[in-house]
Amino acid sequence: MIGQTMSHYRILEDARTAAAWAWSIRPRTPGSSAPLALKFLSETMARDRHALERFEREAQAASRLNHPHICTVYDIDEHEGRHFIAMELLEGQTLRQRILEKRMEF
Repeated sequence: MIGQTMSHYRILEDARTAAAWAWSIRPRTPGSSAPLALKFLSETMARDRHALERFEREAQAASRLNHPHICTVYDIDEHEGRHFIAMELLEGQTLRQRILEKRMEF
């Protein structure tokens, strides 16, 4: 997968997450130096019409938000039948890790 192009994203690194329903890779769009995350719906979940609809609905809702504690969604696309979200790549702990570590203050 490294070096391949999906839609208009060139894959630089595989950084799969532990999420059971999706995985992310580090792509770079042509002409951009900022790495992004592509989050793909897993093959199992992609066969579930309700899961696919929820995935797309959540991506559309997130793309309308702009907040420092929410990653930016740049694109909702499909490549060879695989649905994905192109989003801001954020390094660090997952929300689950953070919550288990200590209570968050807002």
